[in-house]
Amino acid sequence: RNPIPAINQSGLAAKVIYPAPGSVLTSAIIANACDGTTPGAVMLPTGTVSFSTTLTIPAYCTIQGQGMGVSKLLLAANTQLISPAAITNTREPLVAPGTLDNNINLTSFTLDLNTADQTSGSAAIWMANVDFFNMDGIEVNGGMVHLGGATSITDNTVASYTHYISITNSVIHNAGVVPFIAADALQLLALNVKVSNNTLGPSTDSGIGLLGAGTSNIQITDNTFTGNPQTCGVAGGPTVGNVPGPPNAGRLVNYVTITGNTILCGGSAGFGINGALANHWVIANNIITNIAASNGSQVSPAIALEAVTDITITGNSIIGAQDGGIYIMAQSDELTENVVISGNTIRNPNKYGILLESFSDTNPGSTLANVTVSGNVIVNP
Repeated sequence: RNPIPAINQSGLAAKVIYPAPGSVLTSAIIANACDGTTPGAVMLPTGTVSFSTTLTIPAYCTIQGQGMGVSKLLLAANTQLISPAAITNTREPLVAPGTLDNNINLTSFTLDLNTADQTSGSAAIWMANVDFFNMDGIEVNGGMVHLGGATSITDNTVASYTHYISITNSVIHNAGVVPFIAADALQLLALNVKVSNNTLGPSTDSGIGLLGAGTSNIQITDNTFTGNPQTCGVAGGPTVGNVPGPPNAGRLVNYVTITGNTILCGGSAGFGINGALANHWVIANNIITNIAASNGSQVSPAIALEAVTDITITGNSIIGAQDGGIYIMAQSDELTENVVISGNTIRNPNKYGILLESFSDTNPGSTLANVTVSGNVIVNP
């Protein structure tokens, strides 16, 4: 299925509207172009179009500008859009999927939450019960992007309601700007997601949160993460060290590829990549630099995984980790097995290069098994 709306012989969607610079965009105006069944488009002009209420995007709808910083959607001053966000889809509040909104496209504009003129923060984009959502060439300034239902670490069905998501060539930054709400740049509770060639951060919480049960088939490739505390790169499932019981009730974040990313962690940042209750991850050829020693009470290795199976960590470069380099762990009655750590270079970690740890006071206890460590270079631990 094609995430781009069908076009007519003129090369445009079946119905197109063209808001003027300086005008105000509303959901009603969008609905005039997009009825949810026939492909339609809103073509943003060069310049600024403002809005003050949540913009609801129906199925088969494209919002397209002339480029980041060229076309701007600007939230009006003294406006808070937090439930669910500045931009959403028609079926977002539903718990069960019903008929999904499909083929929604956002491309080539800046979404500015206007934080300098607000007394409180807003969320930027929240889409759920949607499939074939495409976000390309979008700058999001001042708010979080969330794909999927309400965040859950127990309900494995929620992620199945949101799938075939593409987020490419975009910039998401300043989410949760102080004194506003703490927020990740990007949260996912979805299936079949591509996150590629984006810049994520700086933001006040994580660069990207893979936060919910059932999230799977995720490709995170060739992105730059910068200036995100807590987890400055990629987080999957519960935070390492805080896995809910029973520990092996189910793998929460599965079939994840994290390759070719540059993760730049500042002085207050935590984990570069962390995952728990995860299965079938490939972490390869990433650069992770300047990991801070801790975030609050959390220790913050560059790569930390707990209660995981079938994991490959290879070809990564970790530079200046102020805690440890790679940390693989099982505790309580958790099972961690089938892990390959090979061909990584770890320079100047403040603690260990690679730590394999199993500890438990339960019966039968934790299991750390079938771990292969080979061909790594560890300098000056």
